[in-house]
Amino acid sequence: MSKNGLSQIDIILKELKVWMSKHGHSKISDFVGKLAADKTQDNAVYERAQFIKFYTKHEV
Repeated sequence: MSKNGLSQIDIILKELKVWMSKHGHSKISDFVGKLAADKTQDNAVYERAQFIKFYTKHEV
């Protein structure tokens, strides 16, 4: 089980609902895949995001 247990799921869901409401989304499918490489105007932005995502999870 995760560090915080199943109670963490309720917190995540509540925060997700708040975020979705704040950004005008009513369902997850409204924003899933919006940052996919084939949907971005500038692939360099996508590549940079992936670079940062990779290196923030790994020690250098």
